[in-house]
Amino acid sequence: MKPVRVMMLRKSSGYYGAEHVILSLTRQLHAFGNEIIIGNIDDRRSPSSEFSEAARGINIPFINFPCSRRWDSRTIQSLSQTLVHEKIQILHTHGFKADLYGLAVSKKTGIPVVATKHGWTHAGIPVIIWEALDLLALRKLHHVIGVSRPIVRSLQRTGMRPDRLTWIPNGVKPHEETPLTAVQKEIRKWGRGRLVGTVGRLSPEKGHDILIEAFGFVQSVFPDSRCVILGDGPLRQNLEKTCRKRGLDQSVRFMGYQHAVSGWYSIFDVFVLPSRREGWPVTLLEAMAAGLPIAATRVGDIPFMLHHGSSGLLTEPEDSKSLSRAIIEIMNNLTLRHRLGLEAKKISRLYSEQRCASRVLEVYKSLLEA
Repeated sequence: MKPVRVMMLRKSSGYYGAEHVILSLTRQLHAFGNEIIIGNIDDRRSPSSEFSEAARGINIPFINFPCSRRWDSRTIQSLSQTLVHEKIQILHTHGFKADLYGLAVSKKTGIPVVATKHGWTHAGIPVIIWEALDLLALRKLHHVIGVSRPIVRSLQRTGMRPDRLTWIPNGVKPHEETPLTAVQKEIRKWGRGRLVGTVGRLSPEKGHDILIEAFGFVQSVFPDSRCVILGDGPLRQNLEKTCRKRGLDQSVRFMGYQHAVSGWYSIFDVFVLPSRREGWPVTLLEAMAAGLPIAATRVGDIPFMLHHGSSGLLTEPEDSKSLSRAIIEIMNNLTLRHRLGLEAKKISRLYSEQRCASRVLEVYKSLLEA
């Protein structure tokens, strides 16, 4: 197949899971010989440079499209002109705002749109309204990729045509050991061999409040245990306040946004994903690839990714006591820790970045040949 010119379109407010997936996919598609540009709908209300810096760090062109209101016809015009000028063959959208703008642009230019549905956050009434509009838009786009089977089933229930819907799970590259930074060395020493870690956006659906509550129980059994939370988001101040109220502010550290996380996985003793909602979480895949023992909640496709008792320990969402028991069980049993980590690492090899990108290319090819 000839190289394909693609624009990835996102409305980004930081460097989170979807941004990580976009860069991973972009890097691999580029390695296959395709020409990729990343576009960002920049509404100025939540400016962020992490995404653009990460893209330019791997030499991928990045274009900001200013957007002064929730629906800006000038943004549609600018985006349409850029797509035509750059001879873009496929517009690949990620997120409800990108999907809606993508639909409008496709009507003007005739360029086919592929949308990847990463999940739903339901973060307040405005977002719920946008997500409802997104469902209407997705039914009119040329093809939709769901990153998890529950997402695909949800889209099928809305009446979406099966021939326009594909499940393609996110991919992960093999874990690479990197030299530890001074901060990571200090944290490893502080963790004393009982370091609980998690990575993710600090927002309600990620369940960090449940992890903090669970970690309080863990500390009652292992007073020398410590917890590190990587990531940033709107709940950071509230979560830090919760730690102070619970007397955990000296044993839980918030490290903020971290672009390179490989070294962090190397120092964690247990990885925890306490989410209320998920699709196909990349941070979980990365922890699996690093061979970490994992405690996670039964949401999204996590029970498909991890098998309870053999490659991870799974609990129900919102259940901090069960989550704490899972963490304690892993900490208590060195043999279990080793076995869970080995099995998780084996499973992660089934979901490579190359395999993910190859399947996405098949979707592009089917649209361009139609």
